Amino acid sequence: MGHRIVTYFFMLQLNGALTIGTMDGANVEMAEEMGEENMFIFGMNVDEVERLQCSGYEAEDYVNSNVELAEVMEQLKSGFFSDGDASEFQDIVDNLLKHDRFYTLADYDAYMLAQDHVNETYRVRNITYSINYLLRYFILSISYTRLYQNNDNLFFRILHCGQKCPS
Repeated sequence: MGHRIVTYFFMLQLNGALTIGTMDGANVEMAEEMGEENMFIFGMNVDEVERLQCSGYEAEDYVNSNVELAEVMEQLKSGFFSDGDASEFQDIVDNLLKHDRFYTLADYDAYMLAQDHVNETYRVRNITYSINYLLRYFILSISYTRLYQNNDNLFFRILHCGQKCPS
């Protein structure tokens, strides 16, 4: 199954997708194949996870020490994202606060920094692509116009002659 996931992500990247993730699962294989510098890796490494396991992971500590994260968790609890239905995301809240074996909240700050980097890269890349396409269009249109206006040009004669082209 892992090979299919990696293939799927490669196909997404060929189409311009930016990959963000922790260094586990399929991301390890992808980083080996295409280089970690071509991905946006965030979060704890293996040693940091082991230290956190030894010292004890308390999800509430991360919520209480980060105003933005506390606000998100409160919005999930209050029904802000579900038209006032406070129970809609309760399972997610409970999992994050009581049963999170992936230490998701410990990686929140690192994720937000990585996401900012992704956003900036995407913005710059889109600007670059837009400029590139505009320049191509501009150059091609000028080239074609000049080519078309030059009646002595062989290309013009081939395109606009009848059955026989003058030599």
